[in-house]
Amino acid sequence: MMIGLFFLEDEIDLSIDLFSLYFIMLTKLGSLMFYIPEGIARAFLAFYIGYLIVFEVHTANRSYNEDLYISHKRSNF
Repeated sequence: MMIGLFFLEDEIDLSIDLFSLYFIMLTKLGSLMFYIPEGIARAFLAFYIGYLIVFEVHTANRSYNEDLYISHKRSNF
């Protein structure tokens, strides 16, 4: 509990406490190492869902329309 209160202070004097400085910098680096790949994965997932919607759904719809057109042409002969 005491450690949590230390890092919640408004001003932390880091000029003489190198352990606190290294701890804060390494936790920031560690969080960046976690959040950057997560952000890349989320962007990739968003682009993949957009690809599925734009190309795959419309391709299936086009195939359905072509089947209806061919069956309509055959029924007219």
